[in-house]
Amino acid sequence: MSRAVEWARAYTRQAKADFEACNRLRESPNVPHCHRLQFLQMACEKLCKAHVCKTARDANLIEVLAALRKSHGYIAKPLPGILRKYLAERARGQRLHLMRHFSHLAREIELLSPAVDDAGRRPDNCEYPWEIGGGSICIPAEHQFSNLDLLTQPDGRTFLNYIRHAISESL
Repeated sequence: MSRAVEWARAYTRQAKADFEACNRLRESPNVPHCHRLQFLQMACEKLCKAHVCKTARDANLIEVLAALRKSHGYIAKPLPGILRKYLAERARGQRLHLMRHFSHLAREIELLSPAVDDAGRRPDNCEYPWEIGGGSICIPAEHQFSNLDLLTQPDGRTFLNYIRHAISESL
């Protein structure tokens, strides 16, 4: 069985590939927003799972990996903590303000997974159509995901830059 550090490296390498795909799709104006967000969600999830693997002991690695494979809810809690390191180094005066934004964005990104729907309150996701009030069906490729418009704002771009740094430094 591979060691925890090897699994952490593997998750990080895949996070890097997903993040690069997200960035390439962002440069393509004809690609639906949901596809860019799906790759961002996957990159963040794998970065967080890499950090879980880093702290895992080889003795209980099988159980850790089984838990990681069963859940998509690994972004909202660990990602702000992962990014906190970069805030401490680079944004001392804005740390509290940015942490609030980062926590909010991390939760919104986690909710992009269809498996994480906030107990049915948030059916919107990047992959599958969902029904909204009155029997209308919403299609991810046609949905605006306005709750993530913050990613285009300065704090959102800072968030994305910190994710890029976290992935790079985790390799």
